[in-house]
Amino acid sequence: MLAREVIGGLAAVRREAFREARADGLTLTQIADELGVSVQAVSQVLRKRPDD
Repeated sequence: MLAREVIGGLAAVRREAFREARADGLTLTQIADELGVSVQAVSQVLRKRPDD
């Protein structure tokens, strides 16, 4: 279904953005604060494998 593909693609983009932010030296707390989400949400996204 197209909606699932789009949502899956967005999840991959978000995961990559979080990884890039970490590579740039931002902490999980800084990423969470910038995006208005919890540290746990950031951590959970970063723990997922790219094919999840």
